[in-house]
Amino acid sequence: MMETANLSDSFLSSLLIFLFLETYTLASEQFSVIGPKEPIQAQVGGEAALPCHLSPQESAQHMKVIWSRSLQIVHHYEDGEDKFKDQSPDYQGRTELVRNGITSGNITLRIWNIRAPDEGWYKCHFYNGSHREEADVELCVSENIVQILPWPWEANGILAVRSAFEIGLTICHLWMLHTCGGLVYREKFDWMDQLLWIIFLVYVNLSVIKLGIGLYVICPFQNV
Repeated sequence: MMETANLSDSFLSSLLIFLFLETYTLASEQFSVIGPKEPIQAQVGGEAALPCHLSPQESAQHMKVIWSRSLQIVHHYEDGEDKFKDQSPDYQGRTELVRNGITSGNITLRIWNIRAPDEGWYKCHFYNGSHREEADVELCVSENIVQILPWPWEANGILAVRSAFEIGLTICHLWMLHTCGGLVYREKFDWMDQLLWIIFLVYVNLSVIKLGIGLYVICPFQNV
């Protein structure tokens, strides 16, 4: 009877130890995914970097990592490589998973050529075979200032430079008519008035030319 009791106690002890070790193992495999608290800002035509990381810190090199938005797969990483077969057509050729810190559980989704419809909430999913966690990341997209400025800021840059020089030539022509006593200006100014008039014309001429060159730089070959 005593021997049976000892065997029973031994079995219970072994079972408790097994359950403890199993619970510890499962607990050690638990993790959470942390994303940024503030929205990620990006401009149309630019790029966005959406970061997230594991807590506690551990390697995600052999995990399955999926970035999604609604029912779309934005980027899929598994078995140490990117999987593009199930990627949404809206994001094909525009994403990259930055894995410089993947051994520490840090990854960043980079999206190029940002579009206005890209704005919204994204989910970062991590799978390690027995446990899955996710985090939300918000992307806010703003219009490029060049694209929202009214005409003539959207005009073709070459035409802008040409118009600037034409305006400058017109101002010079009017000044010559004035100094030569032409039909446009017949009033007689003293030398101080003429000097101020010349300074004003030169300033306006240079400002217009500078404006035209600026438009050419920021809006090269842009259609009206």
